[in-house]
Amino acid sequence: MSMEANMHKAWLSVVCGLGLTGLARGELVFSAATLDLGRVRAGQLFEHRIALVNQGAAALEITEVKAGCSCVKAGVEPGTVPAGQKAHLVLHINTLSATPGPHAWRVQVRYRQGSIAYETAMIVKAEVFQEIIVQPPTIIIYTDASTQHELLVKDLRASPLRILKLEPSSPHLRTAIIEEGRTREGHLVRKLELQVGDGFAPGRHDELLTIHTDDPLHRQLQVEVSVVKRSRQRFNVLPASVSAVASASQPAPSRLVSIRDSQGQPVTIERAVSEDPAIICTWSSGPHSAATVKITVERKKMLGDYLESKVVVHLHGGEQVTIPVKCDAR
Repeated sequence: MSMEANMHKAWLSVVCGLGLTGLARGELVFSAATLDLGRVRAGQLFEHRIALVNQGAAALEITEVKAGCSCVKAGVEPGTVPAGQKAHLVLHINTLSATPGPHAWRVQVRYRQGSIAYETAMIVKAEVFQEIIVQPPTIIIYTDASTQHELLVKDLRASPLRILKLEPSSPHLRTAIIEEGRTREGHLVRKLELQVGDGFAPGRHDELLTIHTDDPLHRQLQVEVSVVKRSRQRFNVLPASVSAVASASQPAPSRLVSIRDSQGQPVTIERAVSEDPAIICTWSSGPHSAATVKITVERKKMLGDYLESKVVVHLHGGEQVTIPVKCDAR
């Protein structure tokens, strides 16, 4: 056998030996591979602690915890698990944004022993049905000044809940019920106005709007509100983001977005580019120092039941603005 062949064989032996050693030592095991919540109402909140047992012979370091849905928040306590000891995966589940039907959300835990990385996972299952609908169930607001956003709270039951209190997590957010009425089917609908003050510092701020009710099954409805405060810009976009709901039988409604020049100059759109082929854009200029973009989501082109993307509008002179787009298929 040649010297090169011997060296190659020795190298393979070392690599395989390291791999086998890593597999033997990296053993972080869930006490339950599946958490089944059963049939739940959209809007219900859950908190669970799942044990993680280090069955190996050395300490393991948690490097990342990742959930397959934004409605599941997960973390591990503590971050280092000695041999033979336990850590706990802490799950906070908010079903408000989940679409009706069965769900299986994957939660991944990545960890390492020394320089060798490993991964383990568990599944959170639930079958969601809706009695209370909040539209939109999550809000992302991009702004460079004070602005406002509207929400709808619809109760599909004959005896609707009462809203006792609206509690935003930041003093720079204010909210109130501005309108109340009924749909053609007789369902009670309340319109809420969320005001974003000018006190947020530049950057992203993840907040909560908690809707307290008298319903024992929905004591709290928690709407996630993310405010992305930007430095004051020349062009004002209203609304700053687009949310739509699409059904299997009807197309999602189109949304109109106005772009205005704070300097009072005419706004000319050269093109509007979407990152998702399901989003169709048309536009027109005027009147005065404004232009309008029409955004439509084609349900048949959506990959799955949820879309989160953006439209980049290129203006004459090299300027551009970004419009986040969300669509929830029900």
